[in-house]
Parts: sequence; structure tokens; C-alpha cells
Amino acid sequence: MPENESYPDSGWTKQSIKGDINADESFDLLDVITLQKWLLHEQIELADWKAGNLVNDEKLNIYDLIFMKKRLLQS
Repeated sequence: MPENESYPDSGWTKQSIKGDINADESFDLLDVITLQKWLLHEQIELADWKAGNLVNDEKLNIYDLIFMKKRLLQS
């Protein structure tokens, strides 16, 4: 699967919640679904893409989605 590398500018700050890509101040299933749809090239806007960069490689890809799902299952 090709990586979607067209990242929107965001107002990401250190106060951002890891995984909270829709910036609703919580990490939940909606964030996982949003990232999954975005990776499938659906017209989804990510409010805070850097919060979804769980692998810390400055890219959003399937690896971040895997980490998000794992983190959600552990909570």
C-alpha cells in the first residue's frame, strides 16, 4: 500500500494527545477509523496528523495504524 504523504498543516503542540488525530481531546476508536480511512485515500481531513505519528518517523502509514490499534486495545 502506498504511503499517503500529503500532510495538512496542523496546530500540533506538545499538549496534543498521542493518537488524537481528530483533535477532540481524546484518543479513541474514532481516531483509529479516521486514520484508516485517510490511509485508504478517502477525503478525510486530519486535524492533528502529528499526534498520529506514533512511530515517530514524521510519516503516517500502516505502522502508525497498527500502533494505534494496539494502544486502543490496551486501554
